[in-house]
Amino acid sequence: MEVCVLQLQQFDSEDNLVSHLSVMCVSAAVLYHLHHGSISAEWSQWCLQALRTSPGPPVDACVRSLTEVLRRLLKGGQHELTEKVLAEFDSSLSAFCPQLLSVDTGAGCGGWGVSMSLVVDLLEVLCACRSLCEQQGAALNGQCQLCLCTSKLLTLCSCPLLQPALRRRILVLLKKALVQRAGEDWTGGHSGLRCSDICLLAESVLRVVSEGVLRGIHMEGESFFGGTRTGGSGPSADNVTLRALCVILLKSMELQCQHSEQVLQAEPVSLHLSLQSCGTFCL
Repeated sequence: MEVCVLQLQQFDSEDNLVSHLSVMCVSAAVLYHLHHGSISAEWSQWCLQALRTSPGPPVDACVRSLTEVLRRLLKGGQHELTEKVLAEFDSSLSAFCPQLLSVDTGAGCGGWGVSMSLVVDLLEVLCACRSLCEQQGAALNGQCQLCLCTSKLLTLCSCPLLQPALRRRILVLLKKALVQRAGEDWTGGHSGLRCSDICLLAESVLRVVSEGVLRGIHMEGESFFGGTRTGGSGPSADNVTLRALCVILLKSMELQCQHSEQVLQAEPVSLHLSLQSCGTFCL
């Protein structure tokens, strides 16, 4: 227990290597406690406090640790322990994720790229955790975090200051969620949100489309992961982003047509209006 407390004090170390090793060590200790029937009180309190603060090293370390713990539980198929961790942090995450993803926060959408990237990882893990628990018959409180953040994620993608790689990751995550593939690497391919969640996600997408937000998404700049560039020097389309966005739009409209009666919102998005906006976007 004392070792865990000492490692927690190194979470927000200025040395990235020390911080990373501390996160890994504490996460391993948390998993040990979980397998012995309890959540580490020190870890839980530290993370809950960090989630109430402004973005920075403590928040990043907390998100990394929580993501690591849930990812390990997912790989082991331990839905009961996963449900226990989700219940511990559900209310705090419901307030934290939308706040961080707001483009009006602090320095704007270009200010906290690392923190936002970590939150995108966490959202995928939370999506997969929810799917695993529901498949095992667990009754989870609240709504899917990814569904609650869909509007802010797409609005964030339209910010010109956002790093192209982060925009790409956000759109790929939404695409994977809509085609029931979010977190499949950790669940053995068995993933997928319940129908009401997926319909809510699709409706959120179409509502953002109807507001014209997606017209601000930049498509220039090819997907590039290092090495030596070859070919012409002129601008090219980011095909990964374009494909992901097309799948998001098409799948959302398909779900709107198939399950419109199951959408939870009181006023469904007009499919005609969405089609008009999509047509304008494609042009």
